[in-house]
Amino acid sequence: GGMMGMGGMGMGMDFMGPMGMMGMGGMPGGNEQIFKAALQSSMMAGSNSQLHILLPNKLLQKALIPQGHLAEIANKCQIRIDLGQEVQPDLRQVTLSGGVAANAVAAYFLQERALQHGGGS
Repeated sequence: GGMMGMGGMGMGMDFMGPMGMMGMGGMPGGNEQIFKAALQSSMMAGSNSQLHILLPNKLLQKALIPQGHLAEIANKCQIRIDLGQEVQPDLRQVTLSGGVAANAVAAYFLQERALQHGGGS
C-alpha cells in the first residue's frame, strides 16, 4: 500500500508543477487565456461571492478612483466594486462582488495598481 501512495503523490506533484510555473509568470500576455477561462468557468458556475478588503484611503482618492483603475478592473473582471465605510487608521472597506475566480483576479489587479502607486503612501 505504501508504494502505491507514493506513486500517486508523485503524479500529483508532477501535475501541479506546470500549473505552479504558469502562476509564477504573472498576468502579461500569455496568461490572458487562463484569465479568461477562469472568468468563464466562474460565471458558468453562477456562484456569486463577496470579497471584502481594506485599502488605504489615500490610494483610493489619489490614484485608483480618479485614474479610473477601479472602473477598469471591475469592467475587465466583470465584477462590481463597492466602497464601504472608512476604517481607522486611514483605510476604507472595499467589496468585490462577482464570481470567486473573478474576485481573486480583481484583488490581484488591485494589488498591482497599489504597488504602481506606492501603496498609497
